[in-house]
Amino acid sequence: MQLIQIVLYNKKGEKRIVPFNRGTVNIITGGSGTGKSALIDIVEYCMGRGTCGVPEGIIRETVSWYGVLLEFESDMAFIARRNPAKQQTSGEVYIETARSVSSPEDFPVANSNVDALVSYLSQKVGISPNLHQPPEGNTRDALEANIKHSLFLCFQQQDEIASKRILFHRSTNGFINQSIKDTLPYFLGAINEDRLKIEHELSRSKKELKKAKRRLNEIDNIRGEVHTKGTTLLSEAEQVGLVKFEEYPSDLKLIVELLKDVDNKELSNVNEPNLDKLSEHQVTLKELQAEYNEVIDRLNAAKSYIKDVNGYTSEAYQQELRLESINLFPQTEYDNSKCPLCSNTLQNSLPTITELNNSLEDVKSSLENTLKERPRLQEYIEELEEKKDNIKNYINQVNDLIDGIYKDRAYAEKQNDLYQRRERVIGRVSLWLESLSIEDNSFLESEVEALKEKVKELEKELDTDEKDSRLDSILNRIGYKMTKWAEELDLEHSGIP
Repeated sequence: MQLIQIVLYNKKGEKRIVPFNRGTVNIITGGSGTGKSALIDIVEYCMGRGTCGVPEGIIRETVSWYGVLLEFESDMAFIARRNPAKQQTSGEVYIETARSVSSPEDFPVANSNVDALVSYLSQKVGISPNLHQPPEGNTRDALEANIKHSLFLCFQQQDEIASKRILFHRSTNGFINQSIKDTLPYFLGAINEDRLKIEHELSRSKKELKKAKRRLNEIDNIRGEVHTKGTTLLSEAEQVGLVKFEEYPSDLKLIVELLKDVDNKELSNVNEPNLDKLSEHQVTLKELQAEYNEVIDRLNAAKSYIKDVNGYTSEAYQQELRLESINLFPQTEYDNSKCPLCSNTLQNSLPTITELNNSLEDVKSSLENTLKERPRLQEYIEELEEKKDNIKNYINQVNDLIDGIYKDRAYAEKQNDLYQRRERVIGRVSLWLESLSIEDNSFLESEVEALKEKVKELEKELDTDEKDSRLDSILNRIGYKMTKWAEELDLEHSGIP
């Protein structure tokens, strides 16, 4: 993009043109107060700046429209904005584009707005869709780099050139200074051009992953409910002699297959029921509960013991510190039967320093052994916790079996007829099988794993460390060039890094 003309229209429709030569440096001269310093403000305003920075005076009072003629690689554009007069800005914009364009002879008529202007110019100079996300915990909004942000890197007013405190245009404004920091990595090429697309893809993939996980959890919950119901029915079928097995099945598919066999059986071929199963389960339950109580007692004892050990360790450590104090006194002989202060004979002799040292060594040894045993004691407690949970789960399973037997026996007491009991169980099994719907979650599990891998890859592409590394590399190259130019221009301190 190249600036070809700055065009000013007065309130009568007359225009004044400031032309520029293509592909070369243009120097504008003139006396003081002729409006040279306002040219940057005019160009900025015509290219989408939010407020008009043209100073109050003859220009603001006389001009009706500000315009610029721009040339791109394959076409041209004339852009004009109405002078806001005594206001800060105007939303009236005129845009005309073609292969060849010239400024209108009369003042323009608005045909667009500022947002459309910024979008058009950003697209023409090759600024692709982008979005800077502030770090977590920061309160400022996400920012998209556009043509307006690029102008901070293109212009410098006279006072900005002379300043030793700022480098970029209008960076004394805190908000603008922050926006320069946020968008500079994009303009330097440190940001992947497809970053916004990748961010959108990452957001969509995370939503899909969350949805797939939720569906998988729902299926798992349903399978858990189905497993419990199938277990109860299988227990009832076993109690009336409809099925036999050596070891109780835990796999849901096997439970369903056994119940299908029950549903297809002829009553004449049914075996006599095994009524001893209830007593067997009750004996098993009693043994499990006894074992569970024993583990609880051992666990409580271990926890109480480790609490005592911690108390002993603290007390032994304090005793060690007290005994260590004897090292502050010289190893001299003294009469321990007399008081060291008044020399009177003591009823009970004081301990010698040797005896105190021996006591200190005993305390140290005891404390060291206690500290060595504490990790093994903690490991023992963890093993007991795991064993307690396993026994509890087994107790719940046996209770399910007993519940199934009790339900069937309660009905049997009323019917007192094995045939009718079997018919009832088969009917319940048949009804349950008809309503059974077990989704195959293998495909869903594969989908969840694939989405997890996709999210991981997308997050890797958006890795902040990689962006920072590219930015450091670019800034190093820029710093090298600036140092070289400073040396060529023989600037002050140019030889100092």
